[in-house]
Amino acid sequence: MDATLTYAANVMAWVIGDATVANNGIYQKSGASGSGSWTRLGDLPYSFIKATDAGAGTSNAIVATTSTPIPDADGAALIALNIFETNTASPVTVAFDSGSPLTIKNNAGEDLKAGDLKAGMIVSGYVSGSTFRLINNFGVQFLLATNTGGTNAITATTPTSVPTGDGQAMIVLPISATNTATPVTVSFNGGAPLTIVTTGGDAVGVGGLSEGSIVTGYKSGANFRLISGMLGWSPIIRAANDGERRVLAVADWVGGEGLKPVTTGYIGLSGLVANIADALDVRGPSGTPGAGTGDMVEATYDPQGVAGDVFAGDFKALWDINFVGDGTTNDTSAFSTLELARTGISVDLGGRTYLVTAIPNGNDYYNGAFKVGTEIYRRHRNPRSHPFETPAPTVKFVDPKPRVYRGLNVAQFPLPASGTVVYLWREAPGHGNEDTGTRLLAARTDDMGNTFKLPTGAGNSGSEQTLAFRQADCDIRNFAAGTMNARLGVMAARVNPDNSHQDPVFIYSDDSGVTWSSAVVTAAAATTNFHSRIYPYPASAGGDDTDGFICYFYRSGAIGAMKTTDNGASWTEVADIVLPAGSFGSVSEMSVARIGTQSKWIMGIRTDSGENMAVAVSSDMTTWSAIGDSGLKLGSNPPELLYEDGKIFAVCFSRRDKPIVAEFDNALVIASANPDTVYNASGVGGWSGWLVVTALPFFPTGYIAVEKIRGRYYGLFNCEDYAGSTQSRTGYLMLLSSDPVPTASYPAILKMRPNPNLCFNGAFRLATLGETFTGTTRKTVLDGFTFSRTSNAGGWTITRTAGDKSRYAMRVRRDDADSGTQAMNLAFVLPMEDSMPLRNQQVTLSFRARKAAGFSAANSFLTTQLRQTNHASEQVVTNAAGTFGTGDTAVGTSSSGVTLTENWQTFRLTPAKLDADINQIMVRWLWTPVGTAADDYFDIELVKLEIGADATPFEFGPYHLEKERCGVFTQTFTARSANGEVFVPFIPRMHRAPAVTVSAGSASNITAAGFLLTHNAAADCTVTAIATL
Repeated sequence: MDATLTYAANVMAWVIGDATVANNGIYQKSGASGSGSWTRLGDLPYSFIKATDAGAGTSNAIVATTSTPIPDADGAALIALNIFETNTASPVTVAFDSGSPLTIKNNAGEDLKAGDLKAGMIVSGYVSGSTFRLINNFGVQFLLATNTGGTNAITATTPTSVPTGDGQAMIVLPISATNTATPVTVSFNGGAPLTIVTTGGDAVGVGGLSEGSIVTGYKSGANFRLISGMLGWSPIIRAANDGERRVLAVADWVGGEGLKPVTTGYIGLSGLVANIADALDVRGPSGTPGAGTGDMVEATYDPQGVAGDVFAGDFKALWDINFVGDGTTNDTSAFSTLELARTGISVDLGGRTYLVTAIPNGNDYYNGAFKVGTEIYRRHRNPRSHPFETPAPTVKFVDPKPRVYRGLNVAQFPLPASGTVVYLWREAPGHGNEDTGTRLLAARTDDMGNTFKLPTGAGNSGSEQTLAFRQADCDIRNFAAGTMNARLGVMAARVNPDNSHQDPVFIYSDDSGVTWSSAVVTAAAATTNFHSRIYPYPASAGGDDTDGFICYFYRSGAIGAMKTTDNGASWTEVADIVLPAGSFGSVSEMSVARIGTQSKWIMGIRTDSGENMAVAVSSDMTTWSAIGDSGLKLGSNPPELLYEDGKIFAVCFSRRDKPIVAEFDNALVIASANPDTVYNASGVGGWSGWLVVTALPFFPTGYIAVEKIRGRYYGLFNCEDYAGSTQSRTGYLMLLSSDPVPTASYPAILKMRPNPNLCFNGAFRLATLGETFTGTTRKTVLDGFTFSRTSNAGGWTITRTAGDKSRYAMRVRRDDADSGTQAMNLAFVLPMEDSMPLRNQQVTLSFRARKAAGFSAANSFLTTQLRQTNHASEQVVTNAAGTFGTGDTAVGTSSSGVTLTENWQTFRLTPAKLDADINQIMVRWLWTPVGTAADDYFDIELVKLEIGADATPFEFGPYHLEKERCGVFTQTFTARSANGEVFVPFIPRMHRAPAVTVSAGSASNITAAGFLLTHNAAADCTVTAIATL
């Protein structure tokens, strides 16, 4: 710079991109033109600086470089620093640009712990004196240890060192052998042995650590303190006869962990005794003989009329009333006999396992297990008031995807003889039916929604999700679903944007959700909305025990049914089987539950004109009683009924704008009733009040689909981030259960991360070079996009026009009266920096488009391709065909594309994975016109290219950031020339040396940083710089 002194005194200049970082800054000229010098006055006004840790230092003494000097003042710039390797000690320092080491502190001003900085992490902070203060804190570390051996003196390793402070890391330790002595120690990474103690601080006893178990704890002084103790052993106590005496004996021990106690015997005054004569008599002396009251009614206490099997009125256990409970003898008949006499009570299984043909549900059976075939289904430990109560009700997110709307109806299909469940849900732009083309998607899970797994078989596209149904001109909503033998069935309404209906459609899968088919079902009136489940329709109700099924719909304020006796091959409508009455002016969403195996059904109904739930009862599923008032406040929320534990339960939402329980914003609630009482009263009264099952984080919508899976209940439903019918919201799949809450899932966390659009300016908000373009060679049109016709033909116009869901769209038009048939090629080319991270990745392209009436492509087909090249150098696409000049190949097939209509549609394309060695990719749209043009064009908007097999909604980022991104490739601005040469910088620095045109003078020495403007006078000069690829 000192070599260029031909500037007047006090002229200001910026130095940018100098190889010597310290030279970059703001300077002032002193002295007359041709003499003097330049003086550095200050730093460049950059508030954000990127620093690079390339591994030149160590894990605990980081050396980093920047392209912009770091200001001297504290906190003058936010510095982003990548972490090359995980730190192994404390404190950690960083030296920027060969400067003095700065001690890295967390936001609270504390030194970092070993392992706080992970390889690949990016942290941000400010220089503060002799420290580099981060803007974030680090919590307790979570370490998964590997047991390397030992029974009573365990050795183990962890991925990073264990912090020295107490309680700074939670450590998970697998146990490879049951301990045979006490105390037990563990040594991590060759360190000092730590004594393993219980949560109460006691040494672990012999057998307290069982082989195959996993314990969790933390360092506490010289101890490794567990966060949970071992489950204790409970005695099985039985009565025994000793002549006239009755004594108690400990026969066995159940329910514990670790070594099982071996001590048994009789209960004496001072503990267990071996001799029955020393046992305590619990019978006591006999009372005075009397006549008795004679109140043992045979119909109640001996319903089978069999001597010796009378049920005690207050019995709680089974071993004295003809039950075996050895897991081998079949106890089915004993449970049937019990439930004929008593239902709706809590029954203690005594810690035993009972072999049955099907799990009984007429009572609340607890503290034991049922065995069906070879599978064992363990019951809850204590009595419960509802099926979700024990050990505790939980709600979790299922495959959360921000900015994706999953709303309204859902379904669960437990697959027979497997642990797999198929979930099905509606995915759409929003809650309402204002947009067409919504989808029903299905996914398979074998861990209750923690992860989805790929289906196998024909039709698998490699996605974790399968498209069950989509119709471009309507919304698929308000459906009923159920398992129909080996078939998964869905009966759905088809709703047009104007809220009119097409005939319903029956959607089904005969291969466990891998592929799906559909058939239209003719209804008496198209406006037919389905709800809840497809239920078995047995012969006792007029159906068929194998192929009979029925579902219910609401229409014009009344309820009807669709029934089949051939497993869905044909359906018959039964209209107006439940009618509004009294204060209930209309009835709509409903749910049905059967009372055990009896021919008795109860229907709970949402009403639009009454506060309470309406109830009807039936003995054949098609003839229903007049509706009764349950007395149970519903608040226009949809109920879901189920029969379990000998009771009828109603599960429902309490919502912000439709509260049932006022003290909760959004919640799941449950109420119960004696089913016989409700049935005999034709639905009038009989219900308990609502109990809150759990609060909800968001606004629930649709209904809750409840299924019994592996002996436990699960409820799948949707929550929206806020209520209403507008678009641009997120709808989450949620699962209610009594399972323990799982730990955070790394894949789920990754899915929660924002998915950026690789096609910047996909909403065409930037039009740096203008809004209308014509020409005969390939040229940049709207920022980031280029266009040409094959053979560099003319006769085309690109314009920015009004969009549909966005403010702007791009119109690609063959000029009216043009008769050329050269192909029309629109392209978006990614730089190597954005392309190479996509190697071997699955990407998805989405956009909205429509055609004009004169669009001349064959079959209105717009070819849409993703193209790639492995050429070593970055390429600028200049050829008329719009392809890479070297190494160009199509990703997947070159014949991919979409069929346009005159209505706006959303398109999603997921081609094959990109090659493992690609260096650059592009998106290309083209069509070959025919005939003479007249309105021969298409419009396109909301273009998005993203990583993954699913298209997420388009996101409008901050305008200033998008403008800065576009400025790397296209700039136009006014510069001031002088009599001589003036250096004109590009701000921001451009991606490559651009093509530059100036309105006055000439441009030379063009680089990505700027150019020399030469002129013979001072004047305003319009500069246009294009670096588009």
